[in-house]
Amino acid sequence: MKYQILLVEDDEFKRKKIQEFLYTEDWCGEVVTAVSVSGAIRELDESTFDILLLDMAIPNHDDGADGAQGLGGLAVFRYLQMISKKTHVIVVTQFEALKEGSTVVDINTLEELLAKEFKTQFRGLVRYLTDTDAWKFSISNMVEEIRK
Repeated sequence: MKYQILLVEDDEFKRKKIQEFLYTEDWCGEVVTAVSVSGAIRELDESTFDILLLDMAIPNHDDGADGAQGLGGLAVFRYLQMISKKTHVIVVTQFEALKEGSTVVDINTLEELLAKEFKTQFRGLVRYLTDTDAWKFSISNMVEEIRK
């Protein structure tokens, strides 16, 4: 089965690296991209996706004028939950911690919070690092779990 994927990532370099990886995988079908909360919501309204690869630090709007939001990806998660689409979500972040207002959330705590709030959709958190391919193996392993 080939999965339809929505990749939500505002960093162009990271987005291209993830896309390059996805197109090497036999389970990857069409990949649609969005760069913001509003872009992701627009795509979720227009199409159905099997897997959502979601960066948490994304701006609210495509022009990025508001800058990346520490936990902007939460809005996408909550929207997905609200519209009741059965899309599997894998969070891909390059940060060890994210700032939301005056609160700093490390990725281990974030992973626990996401698992608790989004039980049925959250499939895991992947740490994206440019100097290793470990993130690729993590995504592949999570997709293998989805396939079972």
